[in-house]
Amino acid sequence: QALADLERILAEEGGSPRGWAVLGMGWYFVGDAPRALETLSRVPDEPGVRFYLGRICLEYAVLELFVSEGDSLDEKNAAFREWTGKAIVHFDRAGQGTEIDRDVARICRALAEDRTQEALAYCEEGRKRFGSEPGTEEFWGLEAYARPGLAGLAACDRALERRPHYPWALFVRGSGLFKYKGDTKAALADLDHAIAINPRFAEAYSNRGKVRDRTGDWKGAAADYETATRLRPEQPHFRFNLGSTLRRSGDHAAALACFDELLRSHPRFAPGYVNRGNARKDLKDFDGAFADFDSALKLDPKLFHAWTN
Repeated sequence: QALADLERILAEEGGSPRGWAVLGMGWYFVGDAPRALETLSRVPDEPGVRFYLGRICLEYAVLELFVSEGDSLDEKNAAFREWTGKAIVHFDRAGQGTEIDRDVARICRALAEDRTQEALAYCEEGRKRFGSEPGTEEFWGLEAYARPGLAGLAACDRALERRPHYPWALFVRGSGLFKYKGDTKAALADLDHAIAINPRFAEAYSNRGKVRDRTGDWKGAAADYETATRLRPEQPHFRFNLGSTLRRSGDHAAALACFDELLRSHPRFAPGYVNRGNARKDLKDFDGAFADFDSALKLDPKLFHAWTN
């Protein structure tokens, strides 16, 4: 509420650049990355702002790999490169910051430029330099991004030993436990914990929805996808997952309505046409289904699912 009040005052009175910077950093620290990005982008050259803009852009890049349901590998990589490119620009101009901030920025830049081994070496160097100082859990958290599979889960464990309520580490570990081990119970525990700490964590809701869908809890999955969509309406994958869950639950009319809404907002999102075509096929609208599959192939000729339907 305090941040909302500050935003209202700044909007009414014009607001100083420093005021907007403080507000944007506040949104970042409470976990509202979209509002932080929007607010900080108003005053990118205020001291410290570029560092946080770079962090947010890098987080968005990593999230593309976690939540881009339906995208091809090429599309995921393109989105990853787009966000990392923005992150690099901000880190280049970041300037000031604490010693740990500067080390974190150096690691983030290496990750953004696909210099993974250098990033890992910087993580190890940072842990040795700063020991048990507050903030050093980030070196383990960043290592978790750099190491896929079980090694990344182990890095999350180390981060959480130092900071048990670290929402990003909980998100990455929970998502990894589901993806690499199929451990739905442990994954739900971590994602529940991340959401309890940061109720604005859209991606955590989305990935918890995936776990709930796998366990047959379609009502819970749909609720999570709806929350994720409300928090980040610009992200098409959340509504795509919602429609897919509704279809699997047998509510084909609701699934069709969901895909209709998705495609009104994102008319070039090819996987949406594939799944709307499937929903139409479920409802015996074969002409509409073929038209949607054709639209999907025109947008993305390599889309396998449209060819096989």
